[in-house]
Amino acid sequence: MCANLFEEFHEKTIRIDSSGIALDASFFVPGKQSEEKMVYPALIFCHGMPARPYEENNELIQKDNDPSYRDLAIQATKLGLAALIFNFRGTGRSEGNYHPLGWANDLEAVLQWVWNHEEVDIDRIAVLGSSMGARVAIYVASRRPEVSVLVSYAAPVHIGTTSAEQRLEEAKNLGIIRDTDFPPSVKDWAEELFILDPIDSVQRVSPIPLFIVHGDSDDIVDPDDALLLYQLAKEPKELAILPGVGHRFRSEPTAVKEVLSWLTKQFEL
Repeated sequence: MCANLFEEFHEKTIRIDSSGIALDASFFVPGKQSEEKMVYPALIFCHGMPARPYEENNELIQKDNDPSYRDLAIQATKLGLAALIFNFRGTGRSEGNYHPLGWANDLEAVLQWVWNHEEVDIDRIAVLGSSMGARVAIYVASRRPEVSVLVSYAAPVHIGTTSAEQRLEEAKNLGIIRDTDFPPSVKDWAEELFILDPIDSVQRVSPIPLFIVHGDSDDIVDPDDALLLYQLAKEPKELAILPGVGHRFRSEPTAVKEVLSWLTKQFEL
């Protein structure tokens, strides 16, 4: 299969059950919809923390000129990848409230859905996580056999000195905690972020091929975090520190190109 082979795709809007919480998702497959099903390697995109509160009435209004995750998924289909984008609990149209282990559960549910899909090659499932989504992806990939390759973009190792109460207030202001009685325990809620510590998880990703990517102009997560993760990870692993590239994955065409190029090589597309 050659890169840039597919100029058409078909898209399906779906809801994925994550322990009783409905996740909003879309699945993209190369080529036209037809009765004859082909099998493709798959790519799951894991977004980071939202930059602004979700607005139901304005969800289709483009707030910047950057590609959306849907645009990135379509770009992946042109290379011969099936692609799935979704919203973690508490974000977008997905149900629930944000908590780190809940996001890990969500990715596990998404992995299971992709694994069971008839158009997916179960031996070639990639997970790409950005920022907080990368922290979750590293944790899940170190524990789940469905993941074939892993890409970590701008994963935060250090979470700063912000108190649990401050983080909770920020999450409420972002609208990713929606229920007034959530969480039942602020202490337990805050502890989940440390359970997802990538310093521990990244050492157990092997033998899954791991690509750690970071921009040297990232003003949110220190590029040294990528160097530390690379040092701790076992082979096979690769590292790319990209000059002039910032934190937000979909805003950085150089990062997108680098990652998709690496995936096509991994899957021999």
